[in-house]
Amino acid sequence: MAALTGIHGGFEFVEHKYRGHFARLVLEFFFLVLMVINLSHNKISGTLPASNALSGPLPSTFAPVSEYLFFSNNHINGSIPSYVCTLQQLFALDLSHNQISGEIPRCWQEANELLFINLANNKLGGKVPNSIGNLTKLKSLHLNNNGLHGYLPPSLQNCSQLAVIDLGRNHFWGNIPAWIGQSFRSLEVLLLRSNMFSGDIPPQLGQLSDLQIIDLADNKLSGIIPRSFGNFSAIISMSKSMSSTSTTHTNVFSVFRESITLSMKGHELTFSSILYLVKSIDLSKNYLTGAIPTEIGYLSALQSLNLSRNSIGV
Repeated sequence: MAALTGIHGGFEFVEHKYRGHFARLVLEFFFLVLMVINLSHNKISGTLPASNALSGPLPSTFAPVSEYLFFSNNHINGSIPSYVCTLQQLFALDLSHNQISGEIPRCWQEANELLFINLANNKLGGKVPNSIGNLTKLKSLHLNNNGLHGYLPPSLQNCSQLAVIDLGRNHFWGNIPAWIGQSFRSLEVLLLRSNMFSGDIPPQLGQLSDLQIIDLADNKLSGIIPRSFGNFSAIISMSKSMSSTSTTHTNVFSVFRESITLSMKGHELTFSSILYLVKSIDLSKNYLTGAIPTEIGYLSALQSLNLSRNSIGV
């Protein structure tokens, strides 16, 4: 039988493929007092407090001092309880790869400490709430592979410390906001593929000097490739790569590493430990026209450039 592991006031039970039932009293203790709860990558069955189960809805209450909640790669369904908005000490929330439905909570409050949100690969719908703009310390946002729709809320630009944005494979529409290039000066990964974005690619994206992965493929974008794309300093230099602080987040409680999936040459490739080395541009499957800007030739560190399935000339 796999063992439980305590982590400085936390509880970790990860990637043991554990089956069976936990004692109700034990889990009540976990959810009410612990700061770190990691139940990702399991096949846990049986009931949790408040008549919930990992194969059912999430508990409606967590410890007010919770700092890390990892429930990825389980069979959790139901909606995200609004109680998570009140966890003022929460640094990381990972509910990815489950069957969670409903909408993203609209109750995010100011003074929140959240740095990392991963809700990818669920069944979430609705719009990104305006209150997400209150998460001004947020560095990583993964909402990909859901059923989200609508325009990107202007309040998102308040999250000016974002380094990773993955909104791919949803149903977002409208123009790609110019404020992405003006507000997110630390942005290193921008993934918007497989949505319904239309209009021109904003030249302001070229102001993102730290950007080294941009994927706008499979949308309805038109116009020309901005000449400003030649300004991506992180792709010009072979030596400049993502900062370790943006790809790995550490403190005394836990370590969690960024992981993104890119489509390259017809294959879905997931990058984690070597993510900081990847430098890629994908604008394929759009309605782009015009010539390839000569400035693209300045990107000497570029490893992958996909402009296929457009109407681009030479």
